[in-house]
Amino acid sequence: MFLKLLFLFFITIRFCLAQSPKTINPDQFLDVDNLIVDETISKIGNDFYEVFYKSWEEPPNSPSFNMIITEKPYPGRGNLITIHLNDQQVFSRFITPRYDEILEIAGSAVSSIQNYLASYNEIQQQLNGEDLIGSGIF
Repeated sequence: MFLKLLFLFFITIRFCLAQSPKTINPDQFLDVDNLIVDETISKIGNDFYEVFYKSWEEPPNSPSFNMIITEKPYPGRGNLITIHLNDQQVFSRFITPRYDEILEIAGSAVSSIQNYLASYNEIQQQLNGEDLIGSGIF
């Protein structure tokens, strides 16, 4: 009895898959922006992420972004913290377990990335300005 039900279940699924359209509508997916993802692996990296996240404020009129904070351990030198913004590396530093150093580097990272986002927005506005828009015909 169980095998018959299992067989009918698989036949039904196969039939439904054959009848469904093969194209995927991109509107079906949820678009999430302005994420800060933690991919750190140690206590040092986790401390950095917590300090960074608590002090992070998004600049006004900033473009949508996704930020990934990663960490690589380097024995004898500390850990390398790297921050990627929209798949582009924008910050990288070695940190040690000293909490005062973590506070300093996290503050530096926040200000650096906020400046990057602000200047990115200004550059995009300049590139879309009237003097650079044209037909391409000389």
